[in-house]
Amino acid sequence: MNQNKKNKKKSKKSIEKSEFGFYGAKALFDPYFIPDQLIARKKEQKYLLNLLDDSIEDRFSANVALYGLRGVGKTVLVNKTIQRLVNNVKQPEIENESELNLIPFFVDCEGKEFDQVIFSIINGLAKRLDYDINPDMILSSNTASLWNLFKMLVNKLNASLMIFIDSVEYINPKLINKLHDFAKSESIILIHTFNAATSSPFLSDFKKPDFKISMDIYNYNSLFKIGKDRCRMAIRNRVDDSMIKYVVDLVGKFDKKVPGPMIRVLSDLYPVLEDYDPSMSNQIREVCRYQFQGFAIDELSLADYIADSDILDRIFVDNITSYFKTTDEFYIDYEELKNNYVIACESIEQKMSEKNFHSTLKNLEQISLLLPSEIGLPEKEKVNSIGSNFMLQNNIHLNTLKSPRYITVPTDLLNDMMDIAFGAY
Repeated sequence: MNQNKKNKKKSKKSIEKSEFGFYGAKALFDPYFIPDQLIARKKEQKYLLNLLDDSIEDRFSANVALYGLRGVGKTVLVNKTIQRLVNNVKQPEIENESELNLIPFFVDCEGKEFDQVIFSIINGLAKRLDYDINPDMILSSNTASLWNLFKMLVNKLNASLMIFIDSVEYINPKLINKLHDFAKSESIILIHTFNAATSSPFLSDFKKPDFKISMDIYNYNSLFKIGKDRCRMAIRNRVDDSMIKYVVDLVGKFDKKVPGPMIRVLSDLYPVLEDYDPSMSNQIREVCRYQFQGFAIDELSLADYIADSDILDRIFVDNITSYFKTTDEFYIDYEELKNNYVIACESIEQKMSEKNFHSTLKNLEQISLLLPSEIGLPEKEKVNSIGSNFMLQNNIHLNTLKSPRYITVPTDLLNDMMDIAFGAY
């Protein structure tokens, strides 16, 4: 390894951490927003950064593929890494962008044909090289002509070219393989992402990448940290941690544990959060109610459950409703739940039974009315969080049983249902 390369390796470790900034709505609404920090992806970022840095230094082609669910953070990982690379290799005295040591291009393939992908790259290269092209001529060109123009522009570059193709599963594998072969011959860095859940049935037809990065889903605690970080960057008023935890719990329960759907919910909540205060908890529940498929509880089924339950369970649910309505809290802890159950028992002069209490909690969990939070629990305990009755009988993972719980129905709606239920008596 030469001295220059050693210095570059050292410079990567000594990059000063920039101050965390405020970006406003962009941090939630811009799909290509690059955050100040990547949370729980240090290992993947370090691997990708070292790989690309070596490729640039040694002028060899690297074909890198990232696989993962939509919304898991593939695009932001690559863009954040490229941002660091560009900042590292860009020379302060250079004014002409065509003279940069690294020239990256990003193309989102979703909904595009290969010709459109190549056109985007050609257009960018022409601007970098200050090369005059006729847009009408390009638009009317066939694939072969576009390909020849692309190769000609690449040969004019005096820098490392990096092409980042997002959602490559939308493009014909034969054409991507052709790009792969050309990248090999010209020492071009080619990065592409696959959305695991929507990948092309021809996935096996794509050439095997030189390097592969698989991105798993997050755990609840990491997802909470990401949500908190996004709120800090997007919203001037401080947002309570309990509200962010509530959104993360819903995402983990009714969607995938990835940042995409969480950021989508936060963006829909943005108008509310801009003027946030703790009394808005019910308004936030109302907005979240329609965010996930399978989350909106069947009101008839819920009404049937309440109608079929005995008087003790009705009073207990009514007590819980009153608690959330009067406190504006997102969660109720185990001891408070137990206390409300004791009060319900006393109101009808019935002896409190731990077994019946836990059975009621399980029933409320099964209809997705009152759910245990997964945030803050060790992962090994979450794996076995499959119902309070199971845990009680097996005497294991009692921390999950005693987790704070949240309601999934706005208190006004639940209160109306309880009024109807008590009217039947």
